[in-house]
Amino acid sequence: MSPITLRLKTIDGPSHFVIIISTKIDKRATKRNRMRRLIREALRHFIPTRFSVMCVVKKHIADYSYKEVETMVGGLLHEKIHS
Repeated sequence: MSPITLRLKTIDGPSHFVIIISTKIDKRATKRNRMRRLIREALRHFIPTRFSVMCVVKKHIADYSYKEVETMVGGLLHEKIHS
């Protein structure tokens, strides 16, 4: 099971996304912000136009490398778009 859940919705207008990380994942804002930055950068490369994306982090991923997060997010987006 992936530590990240994605929900997609087709919209009119430019794409945007929301990243939700609970304080239950990590109490430190610096760690939560690092997770947000990793996911935001990965989404920026994969997000198609005209989509609203909600991303919920269910597990601590602050220690993951960017490449691991990029692979995870890319796979989830590909799965969601082509299903």
